[in-house]
Amino acid sequence: MKGIFYISFIAALLAATSCTSQNENIEVPGDSIVDSINPTAGQIYVNEYGKVELVQVNDTLWQTIFTNKDGYEFDTTMASDQRRSYLKFRDSNAVFLPYSWGGVDFTESELWVTEHSSYGKLGSEAKMFEMYERPFYRTGKKISIQASVHHEKDGPKVNGMYVSNDSKIEDGFYNVTGIIKKEKYPTAYYSTDESPQGKLRDDTTKIFYRLILENATFEKPEGTIYGGSKVNSGNQAAFAWKLADSQAFYVHGETAWPDNEVGEPILIEAYLHHAPHGGSILQNWEIFGQGEEKEIKEKTTNIDGIGGITIQNSLFIPFELDGHSAWPENEIDKEITVKGKVFFDGTKAIIKDYKVLN
Repeated sequence: MKGIFYISFIAALLAATSCTSQNENIEVPGDSIVDSINPTAGQIYVNEYGKVELVQVNDTLWQTIFTNKDGYEFDTTMASDQRRSYLKFRDSNAVFLPYSWGGVDFTESELWVTEHSSYGKLGSEAKMFEMYERPFYRTGKKISIQASVHHEKDGPKVNGMYVSNDSKIEDGFYNVTGIIKKEKYPTAYYSTDESPQGKLRDDTTKIFYRLILENATFEKPEGTIYGGSKVNSGNQAAFAWKLADSQAFYVHGETAWPDNEVGEPILIEAYLHHAPHGGSILQNWEIFGQGEEKEIKEKTTNIDGIGGITIQNSLFIPFELDGHSAWPENEIDKEITVKGKVFFDGTKAIIKDYKVLN
């Protein structure tokens, strides 16, 4: 019986090993990585540098095919592992496919390549070192991602992707849906006699690709009010939340706070985005409590015998109405609209010079 088990184990091992292969140098037409998507194939993810195709073999194995922008193909097999812990705040619905000291982390909409070896083994094998620079996006179906919108001279972009149908969208961080299309840059984008200010070089025989986001929708995620203090981290402005002193959240787009402001208590209203590969960042932020006048519509409450209001999207920050006596029991939890100046002392918010508008 032991001999039979040993032979069966070796046979299974050889079968699993035979699934892993590398096509040494398969040249395919450049256009084939743009539009020829086989609907019966695996999950296709693309970016400007190439594509990744995932075909599930069984519950734990995936055939993983990398094709760079020149058509070079690297075909291997990876085993799935959802117990990985080194990526904090990772999407619980994501799957990680390890390969030596690197791997692929993917959801229904995005795919990231990670590398922990000293020389980038996966990028070397696939001849696509750019794979670490930005995510790949699922094509052939509607995706849902969280991403920043940024305007450039040729229009708005979402994480570097061109937006085809909405030039009026403002800069900011959004919940975004749409369909990804990959195409060659039009000749007008090259630096030629006809368009000397083009983004690309003058050699129009050199092909560059771009991603287009079609049928896009944008919705800003709801913000939350956090109480804490200003800190600097790595010469970049950050925010130390008073309920998580061990962690500083970066403030998007802000350089370092002035030295005389470091440690200053502030309220920040923002959306806290836990980027899968980029830490925790406060997006769409604004300072809420440094004497700015605000109009707040919330509900009445009492705070240590003082009349105040409860702000539903704040985290454990009581808002007192300066000089207001406690609300009677029959007036608690009623809707109220207040306009006044908000101050924060590090533990509580106080609304001064206020008027009750209803």
